[in-house]
Amino acid sequence: MDLFVIRSKKSLQQFTELLKERRLPLKVMLQTIDPKRTINENDYLFGIVYKMIAEHTGQSVLAVHEAYKTLFNIEYSPDKNGNWALRLKSTTTFSTMSIMEYAERVRADALIDMGINIPLPNECFVNELVFKHEM
Repeated sequence: MDLFVIRSKKSLQQFTELLKERRLPLKVMLQTIDPKRTINENDYLFGIVYKMIAEHTGQSVLAVHEAYKTLFNIEYSPDKNGNWALRLKSTTTFSTMSIMEYAERVRADALIDMGINIPLPNECFVNELVFKHEM
């Protein structure tokens, strides 16, 4: 089985040529590759979202992170032996889209439950020189 990743118009053209050389029938599977979360997105989550909640509640940023992981980042999945259970997913595997959807859920929860209006990323300056998240 061949794996071909298309990242540009040139690689798309190469893939098209490869298809022309193959005999039919073919089985093709398409999968979108979402980019991994960026440092700025991670800094926004920890340095703005979690930090504002931590300041409001008196908890540490890490405690806020763990609480929201338990609330929004849990899945029912098998382990390596096939045993199914509820498991906390790590936020380190989030894509760009996933981390922003997760941050939006946390922001909404903070607004509804605590009355904290956390700014959107475009409403604040997210830069490593402005803050470092503390755990």
